[in-house]
Amino acid sequence: SVLAILLIAVFLTCRKIRLRTRVCFGGLLGLLVVLMANNWTNFAFHGFHFPNDLPYRNSFLVCFTMLAIAVQALDKIDSVGREGMFKAFVIVAGLIIAEQKFGGSSGYATVWYSLGAAALYAVIFGAFPVGRYAAKGTALTVALALCFFEVSANSVEMIHQLNENEVFTDRSDFVEY
Repeated sequence: SVLAILLIAVFLTCRKIRLRTRVCFGGLLGLLVVLMANNWTNFAFHGFHFPNDLPYRNSFLVCFTMLAIAVQALDKIDSVGREGMFKAFVIVAGLIIAEQKFGGSSGYATVWYSLGAAALYAVIFGAFPVGRYAAKGTALTVALALCFFEVSANSVEMIHQLNENEVFTDRSDFVEY
């Protein structure tokens, strides 16, 4: 979800979270991403052998670190304000555009969809008054609904792409009569 990436940007720019905490968690996340993305560091990370069946099997560490960051960002989300959400959106937009430009695996529709979702999340969290508990609950509820829609739409699109790109056989191809 784009929400996770936006919350990482919020976490890294939020002044209510201690600098030491931001540096430690950001450094850990960056280190884990580099370890998983590079073939030789992934080789070392897996005990100096290439796993046959589950490459990136330790990527749950990245997910856990992202969740730990997201929880801390959500706890302080009411202190971020419009300017902080704009900064976080600019960071996420830059990452999305850089991934499309240099990664090359995403199409333009995916880029526009991701930018739109990031903008909606930024508006949701930036539009509600700072410091009001009821407004924070409303923002979280709306963001949860958007996150559910985003994950559902992504799942449908991935299944559609899988159906177009993979060949499936019928049961009758395996049964002799």
